[in-house]
Amino acid sequence: MAAIAVYLAAPLIATDFINSSPSYVDDIIRSFRLLAVTIPFLMLNICFVGLLESCQKFSLIGILKLPIIFCNYVAPLIVLCYFNSLLSVVSVLVVGRIVSCVAYFWFCLKIIRNFSDKLRVKLSYIKPLLRFGGWMTVSNLVNTIIVNIDRFIIAGMISASIVAYYTTPLDALVRIWTIPCAIMSVMFPAFSAEFFANRERAKILYFKCVQTIFLIIFPVCTVLFLFAEQGLSFWLGNEFAERSHLIAQIIIIGIFLQSVNIVNYNFVQSTGRSEIQAKIHMFEFPLYIAALWLLVVHFGLAGAAIAWLIRIITDFILFNFFSLKLLRI
Repeated sequence: MAAIAVYLAAPLIATDFINSSPSYVDDIIRSFRLLAVTIPFLMLNICFVGLLESCQKFSLIGILKLPIIFCNYVAPLIVLCYFNSLLSVVSVLVVGRIVSCVAYFWFCLKIIRNFSDKLRVKLSYIKPLLRFGGWMTVSNLVNTIIVNIDRFIIAGMISASIVAYYTTPLDALVRIWTIPCAIMSVMFPAFSAEFFANRERAKILYFKCVQTIFLIIFPVCTVLFLFAEQGLSFWLGNEFAERSHLIAQIIIIGIFLQSVNIVNYNFVQSTGRSEIQAKIHMFEFPLYIAALWLLVVHFGLAGAAIAWLIRIITDFILFNFFSLKLLRI
């Protein structure tokens, strides 16, 4: 349905939403329609990767990602050397997506026993899939708004010109989450398997993950907290550091807590309880908006950082509570 919608809406997108020369409109329409064709392949890609992850084939996934990276970043540059056309670049991307999907599917056939025999639609699976996917959709939509609303409120209530003093340290520091996310992408299938097979083993895995991420992230965040002003000064100059270092220090505290909380977040999802995270995000949403508005009014950019930290602390407490409850601790 999404592919059909994008395909049919391509002329509208090209003419009403993209400010381009009329001579490029046809190319843009064709490009969007080509991209629409890849949407089913992208969805299938996610499914096949998830299946391979459940089989603990992480090295294979990593190897398969190399040609995908080539198709996404290198191949378009090569094509541009010979064809000065948007459609040519998009065509390369489309071919890369389709080939990667076929490759993942082929390895699923090879690795998963009787995989081709299981490619049937079972009505008994539809209801739980819709339930899980529905709550995940709600959670992702609400969380997307929560993650981005702060910069719009700052721009509207103070000034768009100073948003960078808040977003620059935030956008740089959240890259730290790449580490716990990478760890949890490996542990997610193990969590899911052990939770239903051996609850005690699941507890051990849970606490080992928390301990590992704590030991990795805590020293990193401590150094960044202590030298936030000097680091910003070296990177962006004294004036920027003077106005932004306190904000960075507040954010670093939240970065540390959320790094550990990523274990809870993934554990809750691995148990199939997607409604928990959706309800947490819906609970946080109005409170965060209210806190953000109030604190920005009284404390400016520092207030926005404090509101962000309060949300992270709330997230940490709630997800930790439900994780321990699911583990029956």
